[in-house]
Amino acid sequence: MTSYSSLIGLGKSCRHSSSIGGFAEHQGSTKLTPRGLPINATESERKTLEAGFKAMPQGFTRTLDQLADCLAKA
Repeated sequence: MTSYSSLIGLGKSCRHSSSIGGFAEHQGSTKLTPRGLPINATESERKTLEAGFKAMPQGFTRTLDQLADCLAKA
């Protein structure tokens, strides 16, 4: 598995987030496993982030599908 990590600022709604994850071959394709958590967030900020977790896989999938389309055309 190839891993990545980053520390990003998220503006006023959540000051910082730590992201880590990995890429691994899975059944002939690449599986991305992202993980993230807020840093120094208030309880309200954590709840807001957690409320968006269910929609994140769909967003990642759309973004990566668009990337695949661009790479296929290059």
